[in-house]
Amino acid sequence: MTIRIHNRQRIVAIDTAAVRKRVLQIMAYLGCPDQELSVVFGNDRLLQELNRTYRHKDRPTNVLAFPAWEPGASVPPGAPMLLTTWP
Repeated sequence: MTIRIHNRQRIVAIDTAAVRKRVLQIMAYLGCPDQELSVVFGNDRLLQELNRTYRHKDRPTNVLAFPAWEPGASVPPGAPMLLTTWP
């Protein structure tokens, strides 16, 4: 299992080890312990830049999610995917 946690902001203290532990617990609970997940904490400027680049919306946002494969790429049959939602 590959879990990547990146803190690219400096305003809020993030305990990346605690985040990694919680993510592992959640993934085990969901029955997908062999999946790969990356979590990036960013400031408004970074999120606005990503939102503008990938969604063509020039404003910050709370959460961005990206697919494991490029749009239009051939996804292997039965490839495991972790689907998430954010309220």
